[in-house]
Amino acid sequence: MCSSDLRVDWAALRRAVFLPNLRETVTLVTLMIAGIALVVFNLDLRFGANVLFGAVAVYLVVGSFGPIWGALTAAVVFAYTLELWGHPYAAAIFVTEAAVIGTLGALRISNNLVVLDVLFWLTLGPVLCFLAYAHALELSVATTTFIYVKQAVNALLCAALAEVVDRKSTRLNSS
Repeated sequence: MCSSDLRVDWAALRRAVFLPNLRETVTLVTLMIAGIALVVFNLDLRFGANVLFGAVAVYLVVGSFGPIWGALTAAVVFAYTLELWGHPYAAAIFVTEAAVIGTLGALRISNNLVVLDVLFWLTLGPVLCFLAYAHALELSVATTTFIYVKQAVNALLCAALAEVVDRKSTRLNSS
């Protein structure tokens, strides 16, 4: 693909940089609160792993407001993982994920959050997980692999749920 084939959604990038209006601010704050609640009230798998649904709110922000607001929302929503797991690495990975999929969306690589998230978890996700868990936390390769797979599956589930919510809300708004 040559550089002329790459189309940038400049309007989306401009929107991402500026402050939202009052209605958008209410939407952002509501999604942040919902995201925090979905992280705090998580599904405990009983062996040190938790399924977090806060990414659904983050992905909705990424899809509507772009990578900057998506990453900021991820930072707010996933701050609780510091308390939950005792380290900042998961939150850092989730913030990076929101920024990357938001940027890929703005570059019009795809308009489907699941596709964008698959791209993240097949490329940058494993690298970040290895650096965070095997290197920084000195966990075994088996444990690191388990965490990577759990996080990727959890993220893809949340991306799919966000796509469903987005399509339902689009249908409701258009009728």
